[in-house]
Amino acid sequence: MKIMNEKLILFFVILFMLSCKKDNSTTELIPKQKDKFSLAIKDSIKLKIPNYSTIERSPVFYYEKDSVNELYFLTSNVYMKQNELIIYDLNTKEEAKKIIFPFEGNDAFPLIHGLTIKSPDSLFTTNYYETNIYLFNSTPNLIDKYSYKYETKNQVLEKLFSNTILNNKIIYNDEKLYFSPKFNSHKFDNKQSLAFYLDLKSNKIVNQDFHFPEDFYKSPYFIHLVSREFNGKEFIYASKKNHNLWVTDIEHKKVKTINAKSRYFKSFSKSKRGIDVNKRLFNSVYYSIYGPIIYDKYRKLYYRFFYPGIDVNKRDKKLMIKSKYKSFFTIMILDQNFKIIDEIVMPKDVYDSNVFFVSKDGLNISTNHINNPTFDENYLKFNTLQLIQK
Repeated sequence: MKIMNEKLILFFVILFMLSCKKDNSTTELIPKQKDKFSLAIKDSIKLKIPNYSTIERSPVFYYEKDSVNELYFLTSNVYMKQNELIIYDLNTKEEAKKIIFPFEGNDAFPLIHGLTIKSPDSLFTTNYYETNIYLFNSTPNLIDKYSYKYETKNQVLEKLFSNTILNNKIIYNDEKLYFSPKFNSHKFDNKQSLAFYLDLKSNKIVNQDFHFPEDFYKSPYFIHLVSREFNGKEFIYASKKNHNLWVTDIEHKKVKTINAKSRYFKSFSKSKRGIDVNKRLFNSVYYSIYGPIIYDKYRKLYYRFFYPGIDVNKRDKKLMIKSKYKSFFTIMILDQNFKIIDEIVMPKDVYDSNVFFVSKDGLNISTNHINNPTFDENYLKFNTLQLIQK
């Protein structure tokens, strides 16, 4: 009888262990030390969008000057065959204007995938299919067209667009458009430059001859995707799989390396070609990865998003969702000298950290996480966060 009881106990222990193994997703990210600061909710924003639009990774662009305080939302109306740029007045939180770019007809415009705002009446647009940047006014009428076609022995410029997800926008400064090109991952080598600008006066492309640090390029974690920010005097580059920030002057001649490692770092996945989709999705969920570097010109701060990675089953049927909508992330806060002053753990399943913008009121992050009980596909929704010392 005693032997039978011992076997029963062993059976239930094994059964319990197996049941625990079925779902080993991380349920909580515990702060490793007491935060000195908090990101308190100062306000919330709720903006109605058309029923043909999608909020998933919605491209939003902020513009503020004098009394103008606007958010631009770029979407496509496939029913009417047109691009639409919906402009919201953030003072009233209402739609203020809609700019329509038809795909077809005499007044057809190229499909728009990116935007850089010089002023409400000077809008630079890009698309995937042409090596041109278009300048429109708010009518919209075409003001000018600039070619960024560039080809040398080492590099051919691929199609580019002004990306707000990883924060690699085309940046307007002093009649120049600064950009980091889109790379072909299968053909990339470190002879290719990360930095170019288009001189709007001469319509010439200038290669600033800026490259990844050689030690990172030769590391097993190298990835060519970068987040890039501009603080008015310097460009800041950050990789998804490197702790460092690379800070350079506007001419890209002087470079300094800043260690900006997260205290929640676990490990990076090794960058390998030819892995299947499921393995790639698993890696993006399980391993650590950095998000965008964001400059807050109003408070002279930098925010760096970080995803520590979670324990997840390789056969999890929700890997795609978990990859798109990260349950856990932190926000590293850096001062104007790039010193880390805190790293704040954000609440689970509240924010879609792919959609954000900095305004005069604070850091705005979308609250339309797919697992957020308040998720609503009919609205752009944000919490306006303000850094407060505890």
